Amino acid sequence: MVEEGYWKPTAEFNGNRGFHISALYSPAPNATWEKIVAEYLASKDDDEKYKTFINITLGLPYKEKGERPDWKTLKKRTDEHLSRYHMLTLPENAGYMVLCGVDVHKNNLTIVARAFGKEMISHLLYAGIIHGDTLEKDTWDALDEFLGRFFKHDSGVELGITMTAIDSGFRTNEVYKFVSQRPRCIAVKGHSTFDKPIISKPRKVNINWDGQVIKDGTDLWMIGDQGKRLIYQRLVKPPGKPLAYHFAIDTPESYYQELCNEKLVYRYNKKKFKVYEWAKLGPNHFFDCEQYLLAAGYVVGIDRIDWEAYNKQFFE
Repeated sequence: MVEEGYWKPTAEFNGNRGFHISALYSPAPNATWEKIVAEYLASKDDDEKYKTFINITLGLPYKEKGERPDWKTLKKRTDEHLSRYHMLTLPENAGYMVLCGVDVHKNNLTIVARAFGKEMISHLLYAGIIHGDTLEKDTWDALDEFLGRFFKHDSGVELGITMTAIDSGFRTNEVYKFVSQRPRCIAVKGHSTFDKPIISKPRKVNINWDGQVIKDGTDLWMIGDQGKRLIYQRLVKPPGKPLAYHFAIDTPESYYQELCNEKLVYRYNKKKFKVYEWAKLGPNHFFDCEQYLLAAGYVVGIDRIDWEAYNKQFFE
């Protein structure tokens, strides 16, 4: 097998050639398959040893393990769950507090709305995109129209959106202007460091010509990655159980994929300390929106609300 082998390039030549080969092909006495199996068994339960085994012995890149739910499992669970409903409506067992998150891009606004209720059980109300240049007023008018909608709950009541969090990392001035005119909207921005709380104390961001903060200016709320971990922990909860996330049967497949396109991994810094970070595996805009709306919920006290008293107001 080895004698008949040859090196075959798999990438375009750019001036340097590089090859990798597994130790399984080696005729060396210390690289017998028996010894390689023993090395595998000794390393498989230790992340660092296993990473070395993959890189050095097998000659392959190592894929970091991380916290990440499987999007196909979530979709399958939705398809099989008996409590089915369509987007823009809510089933009878859904909560009455609707929260919204908006991710801002050059040519579109990504939106997720979710209803929360007793025991923090939640139901996806909407996941979609408003297309249009986000420098143009028409695009923001379309968002304003959506945020002003009322949504049908199977109990007979119609629900408006309690609070919306809009990411201000892009089109910052446009976001500040939009939220400053709407008391049920807040501007948010993600922390750049690991393990920050879901929401932190806001700070004023509007200043006058002299560089002084305007007393009644726009608040900017900083959000941390603890919200991501909380969402991923809740996604694995069985339907109907406390903290569980539910999804409409017509939820687009792209939503499930983007919801699971980050994972928590670790690496070693220059000082040889293990540091954790979130690795992005693909488009994750819907996941960002879920984080924003959760932060909006904490601003209005979703973690300490008396749900029975809150729900009663809709039937008085």
